Amino acid sequence: MDYKSKYEEQLSKYDALKKQYLDMTSSSEYEQIIVSMPFELLSAKHTYEILELFKNLTTKPKIKFASVEEAEVLYNSLKTFPQKSKELLDCASYIVTLDSLVKEINDFVKESPYLTESLMIEEKQYLSDIAKDCLENIPEGQKLITMDFRYNYIESCLYCLSKEDLARLVSENMIRSSDLDHISLSGNEQYEENLKYLCFLTNHKKIIEKSFELRLKGVKFENEDGTSRQNILKEMKIAKKEGKEIKLETKKYVYTPPVGLPEPAVGIYWEGKCIGNLPAPVSKEIEENFINSQLSAEFKDIIGGSDTTYYGCEITLNVIASKLNREMIENNITELENKKKEIESIDSEDKNKKLTDLENLLKTKKKELEKLTSYEKEEISQ
Repeated sequence: MDYKSKYEEQLSKYDALKKQYLDMTSSSEYEQIIVSMPFELLSAKHTYEILELFKNLTTKPKIKFASVEEAEVLYNSLKTFPQKSKELLDCASYIVTLDSLVKEINDFVKESPYLTESLMIEEKQYLSDIAKDCLENIPEGQKLITMDFRYNYIESCLYCLSKEDLARLVSENMIRSSDLDHISLSGNEQYEENLKYLCFLTNHKKIIEKSFELRLKGVKFENEDGTSRQNILKEMKIAKKEGKEIKLETKKYVYTPPVGLPEPAVGIYWEGKCIGNLPAPVSKEIEENFINSQLSAEFKDIIGGSDTTYYGCEITLNVIASKLNREMIENNITELENKKKEIESIDSEDKNKKLTDLENLLKTKKKELEKLTSYEKEEISQ
């Protein structure tokens, strides 16, 4: 085959590939992608990276919003992420397919001794890289939008936004009253002032019913995983000395002693590790005197720790108890009783289990109603 024939053959192959490229880049679909989607893809990539970071870190960081607008942008990105996923994936796929075609054309030109480099097409690598990242991660990103992230988002707003900003987020339904049952009850001064204001804005009936200044018990024990509570307290003392924030968590459970009946208990945790328990009388008082109580443990100090004494920990414990609505409790009891009758009338393999679960719920709700009635009588008598 002579030079001219070989050149024409190579050019014909090039023209066929170039036509595919021109067809793709002259379509209305491509025009829409180029005009409106690059920033959408970049935003989706950024949203995924935030969610992935939150998932992988043990200590969950707060987001430092510079303005309420930043908080709104992230919220709306999370809200529309699932709905936009198909459109984003289609656009990303189009960009990646086009990028592969451009590479094929340019590789063909480079390898051909008959075609000049002037026939090569500019590669938009930066956009292709974003599109590839989105294709890989957007399907996974939808699974990372959890309620835990939502509550962290609200806590972040409490730390860095103003009361006016929070009012704006409440008016836009980005923060709801029901969220406040799940977020931390303590932080810095601004956080706690903002939390009180949020309770007011959302008419959330949550108040500190009682506070205890106390020293933890059981600090000499080892945890079930073999870790020493004394070593953990020593780490806390070092962290405090270094100026780090000591954030505690509470966990209610039932303790069954070797002799005697099971009794309510509350463990105190730092960074997921138990450091001790509330004194038994305090746990018992909380269980007996408060309805649906939530607990907030605030770190005060690490004491002791010399050669002759053990490390101890002093905290302030706040009891937050919801003011329950009588009508709501009574409606719950009625619904449960109707459900019980319905299950009793139907034969099923798990009938007994369902009835047992319902009866336990009914007992709990009736106990709540008894306590609420008792509180109401006390208020009237006062």
